Amino acid sequence: MGAAIARPASKSKLDGGRRRRAYAGLGASYSFDWSVGAFVYELRKDAFAFLLIAVMFWLAERAIDPSARGGWPHERAGEGAAGEPEARSDQLWLRDGRNSLLVDAREILWVGSAGNYVEASGQRHLIRATLRDEETRLSPLGFARIHRSRLVNLRRIVAIAWRPSGDFDLRLDTAATVAGSRRYRAAVAHLGR
Repeated sequence: MGAAIARPASKSKLDGGRRRRAYAGLGASYSFDWSVGAFVYELRKDAFAFLLIAVMFWLAERAIDPSARGGWPHERAGEGAAGEPEARSDQLWLRDGRNSLLVDAREILWVGSAGNYVEASGQRHLIRATLRDEETRLSPLGFARIHRSRLVNLRRIVAIAWRPSGDFDLRLDTAATVAGSRRYRAAVAHLGR
């Protein structure tokens, strides 16, 4: 005849044995009733605990990130596709850390790359985005790339100083100077002609 295969005891039987011995060591007895009533009781208790934990995480997320609430109450009327209030064509939303700010694009002088962040001039705002994404978003508003790490608002330029190397310096209407690279001179070549 064939050899008998020894099967290990199931984990629940092993756990039950340990539990019984632990209870016996304390002078008590342990048994679990697998009736429908006991199962429904345990399921209801576990479902309540799960729901309580889920609500705690949901509340913690809302306390940490106001955007999880769908914006501030005064922003909800007239929301755009991204759940933010609609901006005029010359305004844009910047997400600076946990805050979303509505900024007039005409007030931005330049945008520069700062590692994994983009830095907008005027008031400094660190935006977690790539310069390429911001270039796509800002080019319809009159911004152009003048350096591998910099965009400039073309409407704010008042003077261009060309260097012999082909690089250039832009003077803005605030008297600030921004350097440009010869690789991107085509973006400003049409100005001043």
